[in-house]
Formats: sequence, C-alpha cells, structure tokens
Amino acid sequence: MKIKIKKYKIFFWLLIGHILPISSQNYYKQFVKLKESKKIIEEIESDHLLGVTKDTTHILEMSHFFSVQWYNKKKYDLAIKYAKIEVSHFNDQLKKSTSYENALYNLGRFYFKNREFTKGVWCFNNVIEANITRIKVARSYGELGKYYRRKGELYKALNYSKKGIYLLETDSSKKSSLESSLLSLYINTTIICDELDTKTSSRQGVELLKNADSLIQLNERLLSQKNFYSLNATYANLYANAYLNDFSKSKYYYIRNLERGIEQKDSSVISNSYVNLGELYFDYQKDSALFYLKRSLIFNKNNENRKAESYRNIANYFREQGNYKLALQNIKNSLSWSFGLNGELTNRTLSELQLFDTDDRRNVFRALRSKIIILFDLYEKTKNLKYLEQVINTVTISDRLVTVIIENSFEINTKLLWRKEVSDTYTMGVRAAYLLGDNASIFRFMEKNKGLLLIQGVKENTIQYDLPKELLDKRLRLKENILSLEDNINQNQDIYSKEKDSLFELKKSYQAFNDSLYKVNPKYFDKKLRIEPFALSQIKEKLDSDTVIISYTLDEQNVEEKSVFGLVITSKNTFSFKVKNANDLLVNLDEYRRLISRPLKKKKELMSFKDVSYAIYQQLFPGEHFKKMIKNKHLVFIPDVAMQNIPFEAFNVSAESLKYLIEQNDISYTYSASFLEHNSKTERKANLDFVGFAPIQFSNANLPELSTTQEEVFSINTILNGETYLFEQASKEMFLKMSEDAKIIHLATHANSGEKPEIYFFKDTIKLHELYIYKNNSDLVVLSACQTNLGKINKGEGVFSLARGFFYAGANTVISSLWNVNDTSTSNIMKYFYEDLNASSSKVEALSNAKRKYLKEHSLSEMSPYYWASFVLIGDTDQAFEKNFVPYYIMGFLIFIFFIFIFFKKMGNKS
Repeated sequence: MKIKIKKYKIFFWLLIGHILPISSQNYYKQFVKLKESKKIIEEIESDHLLGVTKDTTHILEMSHFFSVQWYNKKKYDLAIKYAKIEVSHFNDQLKKSTSYENALYNLGRFYFKNREFTKGVWCFNNVIEANITRIKVARSYGELGKYYRRKGELYKALNYSKKGIYLLETDSSKKSSLESSLLSLYINTTIICDELDTKTSSRQGVELLKNADSLIQLNERLLSQKNFYSLNATYANLYANAYLNDFSKSKYYYIRNLERGIEQKDSSVISNSYVNLGELYFDYQKDSALFYLKRSLIFNKNNENRKAESYRNIANYFREQGNYKLALQNIKNSLSWSFGLNGELTNRTLSELQLFDTDDRRNVFRALRSKIIILFDLYEKTKNLKYLEQVINTVTISDRLVTVIIENSFEINTKLLWRKEVSDTYTMGVRAAYLLGDNASIFRFMEKNKGLLLIQGVKENTIQYDLPKELLDKRLRLKENILSLEDNINQNQDIYSKEKDSLFELKKSYQAFNDSLYKVNPKYFDKKLRIEPFALSQIKEKLDSDTVIISYTLDEQNVEEKSVFGLVITSKNTFSFKVKNANDLLVNLDEYRRLISRPLKKKKELMSFKDVSYAIYQQLFPGEHFKKMIKNKHLVFIPDVAMQNIPFEAFNVSAESLKYLIEQNDISYTYSASFLEHNSKTERKANLDFVGFAPIQFSNANLPELSTTQEEVFSINTILNGETYLFEQASKEMFLKMSEDAKIIHLATHANSGEKPEIYFFKDTIKLHELYIYKNNSDLVVLSACQTNLGKINKGEGVFSLARGFFYAGANTVISSLWNVNDTSTSNIMKYFYEDLNASSSKVEALSNAKRKYLKEHSLSEMSPYYWASFVLIGDTDQAFEKNFVPYYIMGFLIFIFFIFIFFKKMGNKS
C-alpha cells in the first residue's frame, strides 16, 4: 500500500512540473505550506522544488531545511545530499556569512555521522579557515578532537579540544550558545584525558569536570538530557581508572544514567550504561558483570562500536572463568563488529583500508590484545601449536594497526604512546615464536620493539636532502620553533594561553606544510614513513665470522614469573633461549648498578660484586656451549629496557676469581640490528679529521672545573692533528659551526642526564631537542662527560639520551658514559683509545683494548669497574682510519730497486 502511495506522489509532482505553469514564487509558497504541515517532504518532492526554484535565497533555505530534516531522521546520505546543495549555492560574497559557516559545519557533522571522516575533516578545517565566528571555529576544533580521539591520536585530539576551549574561554561575549558549546568541550576533552590514562591526564580531567559543574551551577538550563548523560558517564569513567580507583563513585554515576535512560526509554543510553557497569563490575571482580554485559547487547539497536565493546568484555569475563573457547568466540565477535563485518566470523586478511577506517582504534587494539592472551591460554591448556600460529597472526595485525596510526601522525607524543602500547604485544609475539622455534619471527618482533622511531628520524634526516633547499629550510625552521616552544612550556606546566596556543598553531602549520610536501613529492614521505626491520637472513649475510649479535627481551606479562628471551645470531647459526625466574635477574641487575657506580675499596664489596656479576653472567649466557661459542668474539648487544644503561663489559666470567668479560671479548651495543644497517646507509663527508671541545671552566658557578680535560684534548689532538677549542672558545656557537664537517667530535665537559638532557659549554648548553635539528657528518662522537647515555626511558623505543640525539643528528658511532666518570682514568682511557684508533684498529677494538690496557696498568680498588667501564660504544664498529699502505709500498719498491742494483753490480764485477 505504501509503495502505491509513493508512486502516486511521484506522478503528482511530475504532473505539476510538466503541465501546470506555476511560477518559482508559487513553488516557494508550496514549500512553506509543506514545511508548516510538519510532514516529511519526500526526496522526489524536495528535488522537484529545488529543480524549479531559481531564487538562490530560496534554494539555500529549502536545501538547509531538507538536510536537517533527514539528519533528524538519521538518513545521513540524504542529509549530506541536501547540505552539499546548500553549500554549493553560496557565492563568494555569501561565503563570508554565518549561514555559510553553519552550512559547512552541518555538512561536516553529517559526514562524520555517515563515517565519511576525510570529507568531514575537510569541512571543519574550512570552517576554521573561514574564521567567521569564534564559537563555530571552537566547535569545529572540538569535532576534530573527537575524530582524532577515535583514530587513536590522543595527544593531537587533546590539543585540538584544548584549542576550542581556549577560544571560548577567551571570548568576551556572554552568549548562552557559547556556554553550551564550552560545556560540551569540557566533557569531550575529559573523555580524551581519561583515555590517555596517566596521572597528569586524570588530574586534568577532574579539573575540566569542575569547570563543567561551575557552568551548570550558573545556568541550570545547560544541563540538557544529552549533557546529563555525558557528564555522568565521564565522571564514572574517571573514577574507575587506576589513579582515582573509586568503585562506589563510578557505579553511582553509571546508575544515574541507567535510571534516567529507563525513565526516558532511551535504548542507546540504557545499552551504554549496561556495558559500562559490566566492565566496571568485571574490573573489580564483582558479581553481575556478565548480566550487565548481556543486557547491553539486548538494548543495543545498531551501535557497532558498543557491540564490539560488549563482546570484548564478555570475552574477558569467560577467560577469567576458564572458558577459553567461549572467550575466543566472543573476542572474534568483538573484532568482527569493529572491522565492519557485522558479527560475521571470518579468517580473511584485513586490508590496509579496513585498518585505517577502523573507528575506535584504542578499543580495537585492546580487543586484539585480549585475543592474544586467550590464544595463549588455549595453547597452555591443549598444547596445540595452531593457537601459537594464531598469536603470531594477531600480533602482526596489531603491528599493522599501530603502523597505520604512527605513519599518519606528526605528533611525537602520540607515536611514543602507541610504541608503549604495542611493546607488550611484540613481547608476546616473541614468546609465541620461541615456543614455535621460529627464530625469524623472534628476531622480527624483537627488532620491532626497539628504536623504530629513531630509525625513522635518521632516515628522515637523510632522505630530505632530495627536497629543494628552500623547502628544507622552511621545514627545519618550523620544527626548530616547535621543539623550542615545547621545551619552554614543559619547564612551566602552568602556562597555557598564548604559549600553548602558539605551539598549537605551529604544529598545525607544520602538519599543513608536510601535507603540501606530500602532494608535491609523495615518494619522499613514502620512503620516510615506511620503516621495516631487516630480515634475519639479511643481517646474517652481513656478519663476519668473528661477530656475534645477542638480543634480549624481557617478558613481564606474568608478574609472578617474569622471563627473558635471548636470540644469538652469527653468520652461520642462530639459536634462542629463555631465562626463567627473571625476577632474580632484575634484583641482581639493581645490585650490579649500585656496585659499579663507585670504587670497590672494601673486600666485602668486592666479593659481593664478584658474586653478583657472575650470577648475571650465568643467567644471561646460559649453557657451556653458548659460553664457548662467544669466547674471543666481538659481541654486539641489543639490550632490553631493563638491561639498558649497564655495562656488560664488567660481568664476571669466572666462579673462582674476578675475570671480566672485556678481558676475552670486544664489546659494542646498538639500538637494534636494523638501526645499524639503516644508519650505515647515510653518506658522510668530513673535511676535518678531529675537533675537540673542553670548556674546562664554566660560567655556571654550580659546575666544578675540569682541569684534566685540557690535557685530555691536547693529547688526543697530538695523535690526530685536528683542532681544539678551550675555555671561552668552547662555546655552543663554535661547536655548531666547527663540528658540522668533522670526522671525529670529542666533547670533554659536563652533562646533565635528567628529564631534559643537555651538554654544557663555557657559557651555554645544547639540549637534547636541539640535537634533533643539528646536522653533522661524524663517523664518531665521543661524549667524555658524565651520564651521556642516560635519559628518560620510553618503553618500546629505549633511552632518550644525548647519545641518541647525536645519532639523530647524523653520527655513525657514539661513545658515551653511564655514570659520573673519574677525570684521571677517563683521560688515560681516551689516550689509549685514540692511539689505537689512529693505528687503524677498529673503533670497538680500540675502546676494548684501552679498557684492557687500563686494567693491566692498575691494581686494587683502581681496577674497579667504576674507573673503566662507564664508557660504552654504540653503533658502527669499523675503522675510523683505514691503514695507509703507501709508505709500505714505497719501502718495498726501494728495497726491490736496491736488490736489483746489487744484482747488476755483482754481474758487472763478474764480467
């Protein structure tokens, strides 16, 4: 019956259009009557009215009405259709009006509702660029903040939302619509703070909710039904996190929403409240968790993300109950809904587009992690290897998802957040690969978990020389300004307003500039962003017979029984091992760090060090075959975070006496094997063999004089014949000027390894962030200063130290220190090192020989690792100076001529 009526309507409008000669004005009157009737104006009617209307003002009014009508009916395709007609009919003059701004803003919202996010982002960015009214610009920033949150770019989301808040808080007008928009921004920004899940973000979230409450107290009309629900849910989420941890308060706010939802018969609110209560009860191990989660599914009409959340929590519930098969079925359901497969269980490979279009990436990642844990449970129960193979596959999907996020982000904090999130996933991949005996996958996941952002940075600095100089200079200036402003803001957390707003605008400009570069030179960005570790087979091909790579990964998933996985790589063989009871190892490492950081003057301390360092050696080098295999080899260590900043050189290899590992092995370190290979591809051209800097004295009264460094630098320069800069000449300005083209850079000075590492010159300092925009061509940087290999540890990336900064700037090798070094022993070791280096020893041989020579020439407490083990070599280990065979050729030639002369002389005498 309905179909017939619709056909008659179509016929009616066609008849009017072709037979009745009604003017455009009469059509408009017809529209007004239909509008006042409050009946739905069907698409065919709408199209005809717009088709015969010539007046632009009438077209704008009609198309606006039709778009809102269909939006309210949740027919988003039609809402977009008429919103596009509306936007297209604004001429250049009208594009400065609030009507145009409103039309563009609405179109953006409609696109977002229809999951056409790229088009929606374009609309909101154009509202911002048009800059007609502050309130719409602020709301556009808020909408973009919500979008970036769903895409997992939480720090970018936070910046956009805070920008919107800043615009409204500094608006002098007191419009009620402004207060309503500000309230929404407070609530949505709190959601981002909750998802960041840090102590600082939780505190910020609480402050934002206090601001929201203050607005409501001033104007109770702001507490609409929507804001009531949002405010309660946000309070509940914050109280449920690990930092506030208040079950009762969280439950109270969720129940408030549930009761109101039931009262209003709002199935969406009811479903959302049930899933939140279910997760809360599960997290606190309370009864009724499953009941609430199932109720959520019953009331869920068509919200795919919420269905995915319900199934994810149900899966976690069944896992806790030991029903792993049901857990696996439900987690598959969760992922199916997340990837738009509508609950259909499938084993087909996900495309890059599916990963990119995933709406709520953070929860998808959590579901993938839950699936991995469930698969491990099934393996432990059945010992069926198929579950381990599925773990490898799921870890790979997780890696691809995180790669999509990182490759599309220019926000370093977002990248570090996701590197931290995915770190444990890679470790689980290592565990599964170990159980399968798959060394290639062990290596791949170990490499993925170490220093990828550093490789990306080094690669970026190298490849960007393919771009025109003016573009490079502009990009560098933007980056420099961002880093400098970030550093100033971090020093004063309370600063927001102008400073943070300036930083936000700079980051926007940097993003826009990079987007424009991509359009001009997409190959540059494809090269820069696509960072894949080298395969195990590729690394083995490049190893010589005397080098052994040993990589470690700490598995902390089982808190009660942590373990360490190791992978040993030679040119011919590869084998893996597992160190059980890693808790004992971690305790020993802490004691080891304590003992090596000072001279061992008492017999008790020496014996304690002997025992602890031998115990660590036994744990990290298990089995006699392993120990024999590495003897007298060059060992390249790739330590995990827990083992970074400790010198392996001082491990004791003897149960009876104290014999150091350095006495039988040359030792170096690297962030990853892939980093070595990528970094070696950088072309370096230096015009100066050596440049040394030693301020000796400092304008900063808190820094003591380093009197021995003058002789240290002079003695090195005597060997290498370069340039030295002392006292006032050892300035930051001179360093930046003279070190750019030096093959070897030597810094004998003070350094700070705190949250913001920096190197001291006579008057000023170079901070870590400044090294990211400084360029050099050095084959070797020697940081003869305190704690230059220390810094903030970022899980999944490693230590953000001064050493890392110099690699970012272009260095091939860095020698840095792990603790406050002794001036005298440092000078001796550096002298030995450079003598050997100049004699054409490799860098690792030269440093290892210098340490061995120091040990031979000293005794008693002066042999303590404190004096000689602080300096470690990271990166390339080859020769700095190739042996010059020309003198030998000349000498050989002269000897040959001499013997020829003697021969012919004798022949002449005989004649």
